[in-house]
Amino acid sequence: AMKSEEFYALPNAFNALVKLGEKDAAPLAISRIGPDIEGKNSGFVIDELEKFTGKSFGKDKAAWERWWHEESNKRVN
Repeated sequence: AMKSEEFYALPNAFNALVKLGEKDAAPLAISRIGPDIEGKNSGFVIDELEKFTGKSFGKDKAAWERWWHEESNKRVN
C-alpha cells in the first residue's frame, strides 16, 4: 500500500512494516516524502521515520536518501 500514490495512511503502514521486520520500511517511507503529499499526513510519516531511525532530517528527502544509502551499505558489508 505504501507504494501506491493513492494511499495516505502512511504512519500506520510504516509502523506495521517496522513491526513485521520489513527491510524496505524506511526506503518506502522516504520515497513518499515530498511536496506531493504535503498536507496528507506527510509530517506524521516523517515523525515516525525519525522515531524509528533516531535521525532528524525533517522534509529533506535528499538527506534521508543519503542516510539510507549509507545505512544500507553498512548492512551489506
